Amino acid sequence: MIPKVIHYVWFGGSAMPSHVRDTIDSWRLILDDYQIIEWNENNFDITMDPWMHRMHQEGKYAFASDWARLYILKKHGGIYLDTDVELMKPFDDFLGERMFWGFEYDCYLATCVIGSEAGHPLLDLLLAEYTGRMDAPINNSVVTKFFLHHFTDFLLNNTEQHLDEGIRVMPKEYFSVPSSNPNANYCRHHGSNLWRTGGKNKSLLKRIMRSLLGEICYFKLASWNVCRKNEFYPILIEHRKRR
Repeated sequence: MIPKVIHYVWFGGSAMPSHVRDTIDSWRLILDDYQIIEWNENNFDITMDPWMHRMHQEGKYAFASDWARLYILKKHGGIYLDTDVELMKPFDDFLGERMFWGFEYDCYLATCVIGSEAGHPLLDLLLAEYTGRMDAPINNSVVTKFFLHHFTDFLLNNTEQHLDEGIRVMPKEYFSVPSSNPNANYCRHHGSNLWRTGGKNKSLLKRIMRSLLGEICYFKLASWNVCRKNEFYPILIEHRKRR
């Protein structure tokens, strides 16, 4: 069972922007019987892992949170959320799972929403992926690559899947992008990319395109555009044939 606890990470000590505070306040309204915990330098030891500590010292706080979120779920269980996740309805339908994930796009898994019981063995294996690393990899890539190698029956094709060790994987329409499916749309990942610098012109263009195309059409186009340039695109094409 996954406990009714929401975890989010805010490293760096900077003031939280008003839109982030508003997002977290909206979680409290929808998840009125969940506990919500902020993890920061005051209640989390950022020196416990060399890779995470180095990311933190270099000011790469979102990367440091990649390790922290896995460790927090391992120790406490619950649901990790990025601070740019807009919630639509509670996660109660998934609390009976041992662990759940979702696709971000058709070609890779999301790390903005992760649910797990405490002590799930997969979390130790994922944490080990960062041992001895000197680079700063995108965590979507780390997790997707791990799933492809660890689970022989995992398909990179944006379908609901039930894997070994009680792991449930949901299509992107459940936790990441808008959908016309009334059973989906638990939340939406706005992809603020707080770990990036610059990109204001691209963000403006994206807002214009979303306004012109509508949310659902825009994200269908965005998924295709992202995947065709992604390292996992050849695998996506192959796995789509196995549906």
